[in-house]
Parts: sequence; C-alpha cells; structure tokens
Amino acid sequence: MHSDSAFYIGNSHKVCQDYVFHKDTDEKSMIWLADGCSSSPHTDFGSRLLVMSAHKAFENFNFTSEDQDEKLEYTLLNAEELQKGLGLPNQSLDATLLGIISDNEQFSVIAQGDGMVVKGYRDGSIVVYNLIYTKGYPYYLNYCPDKDGRFEQFFSMSGNQLKINCCSIDKNSNVTELEEIYDTPSLFTLNDKIDEYRFIAVLSDGVTSFVSTEETTSKVQKPIDYMKFIEEVVRMKNWNGEFVQRRMYKFLKDSEDRGWKHHDDFSMGMVYFHQ
Repeated sequence: MHSDSAFYIGNSHKVCQDYVFHKDTDEKSMIWLADGCSSSPHTDFGSRLLVMSAHKAFENFNFTSEDQDEKLEYTLLNAEELQKGLGLPNQSLDATLLGIISDNEQFSVIAQGDGMVVKGYRDGSIVVYNLIYTKGYPYYLNYCPDKDGRFEQFFSMSGNQLKINCCSIDKNSNVTELEEIYDTPSLFTLNDKIDEYRFIAVLSDGVTSFVSTEETTSKVQKPIDYMKFIEEVVRMKNWNGEFVQRRMYKFLKDSEDRGWKHHDDFSMGMVYFHQ
C-alpha cells in the first residue's frame, strides 16, 4: 500500500485554507486533510496545525473507537498548544478534519465536519459519501464542550443535521442512489478489512464547488454536479509515485479547457492497496 495527496487554492480565495499531508511506512499509511472555515481567521495556519497534530497523535493507533476518541482529543490539545504558542486566535482551528489510517490488514476513515469519502473496490465499483450539513455549518473538532460557548451555540441551532448523500457507481459507470442518512452532528467513521478494496480517498468539499461559465450577454455560472466527474477524479490510470498529484493536475487542466472553475479550495488524499 502507498498514499499520495494534493491541494489547490480555489478561484475565489486569496489564501488556500485546505491542507493535506500523507505519510507511508512499512507498517502503515496515513493521510490527514483539513479544510479551514473561510469565515474564521488564519485557518490556513490552523489547518496545518490540525493535520500535523493528527499525524503525531495517530502514529500508534490501534483501530478501536476508544483509542480514536483519545487520539482526537490529543490532536486538538496539541494543535491548541501550537496555536497559542504562535499567538493565533482559537478560531484559527475551525476546520473540517478527515483522515485515513491503514495497516496491512485494515483501515479506518475518520471525518469530523463536511467533505467526501470514496471507497474503491477491486471489482471496479466505487461508493461515494458526500457529507454535508443542512444549515451549512459543519461540526468542527474545535467545537468541544466547555471551551468557549460555541459548542452549546452550535447544538442550539435548529435543524443543522449531518446529511450523507451516498451512491454507488459500478465499473460500467452505472449509478445507484443509496439511502440519504440523516444524523445529529457527529463524527463519521468507516472501518473495514482491506481485502476487497483497491483504494480509499478523502476529499474536501471543494470538489462540489465547480461551476461552468457560459458566454451569453453576461457570464452565467452554472453549478456542475460532482457525480458527472467524480470517476474522472478518483479512477487512476496508474498508481505509481505521485498518482494523486498527477491526476488532480490533469483534471484541473482539463477543467480549465472546459471552462470549469472551482470556487473553493480543492484537496484530496488517497491510499492505494496493492494487489
């Protein structure tokens, strides 16, 4: 198994608030991705602090829910220590955090906030989970209880639920819509053995921000359904070296030729499981 990742600034941003970092050892592959809140200050720094703190925290992860909770708590505490040491505001840690941890037998996916998870199977099919919040306010790791009142404020917001749009796509690109799962704002996790999988990927919600600019009497930007191109993003021609970086560069170049733009920052990390 091995991993790769990449991130690109959105068309509407002056600073990229996404960050993703991958690391492989003989025993483990790990990816952490953070997408900083655009309305909070200095989340470009905060995203990096969270990602690197998560890598440190999960080095010896034992794939249990108890250990997961402890390591997420350590991730936030370590990021807070760094944030305070740099003189950054607490809100700089307002960011979605998505991770993949895999050894030679099993994997865990952890998603705190919004974004996308894609599972690729050895039979050529994929399953896509799009994680969104119905009021547009993701539940960040930084919203921990008894911190600064924002935890209580977040949960007092009426109707802001985690909505999971899930679909499967077979090797012939036939799409089957699966159930939409509504839940209270919480952590999203997936855990399984790696045997039947070819890859696992996490993406920031920038993948849903693509628009097409059509020349009329004025420029009209039309949203592009991510289901029209998600296969193009995650299906690799080969898995050697910097396979994610190559794929994203090619996809974004082709998107530009089509007149497509992504307003939000766009990042992806993927673990490939060898045959």
